[in-house]
Amino acid sequence: MNPLKLRSIFQSCQLHASTMQNALMQLDQFDHPDWGNLTMEQRQILDQLAYRFGKLQDTLGMLLLPAICDLAGEAFPPNTPFAEKLQRLERLTVIPSVNEWKTLRETRNTLAHEYPDDPQLSAQLIQQFLTGTQHLLSIWQHIATHPLSQSLRPL
Repeated sequence: MNPLKLRSIFQSCQLHASTMQNALMQLDQFDHPDWGNLTMEQRQILDQLAYRFGKLQDTLGMLLLPAICDLAGEAFPPNTPFAEKLQRLERLTVIPSVNEWKTLRETRNTLAHEYPDDPQLSAQLIQQFLTGTQHLLSIWQHIATHPLSQSLRPL
């Protein structure tokens, strides 16, 4: 992959992460929100957060992380299972933990389900998602500052 394309992918990840951080700051402005009874504004912020969470995780997993492996001389054959890629990335210390990445994937999958008849469960899942969002942002910071990522940073 050419260097300009890689920088563009890196910048895309930065955009998703900064948008997520802004959305989290907007949610923090609500005084102890009742996650069981969301306002329209809170729903919109959570929707934006969920969208960017998925975009960041997908862009990292499908584009940036494999490119970082290529830069490290650890290119993958075309049909390499993603679990094997994650293990190699963990070994290179690009991601902190394979298990953390898998947990974030599960967190993302919980967003697909809504429980209007169970506000307590909905509130619990939102809290779990917000924790996962913070964690994904932390992983992004780790990846973005990793020595193998330095050549991808915008000039």
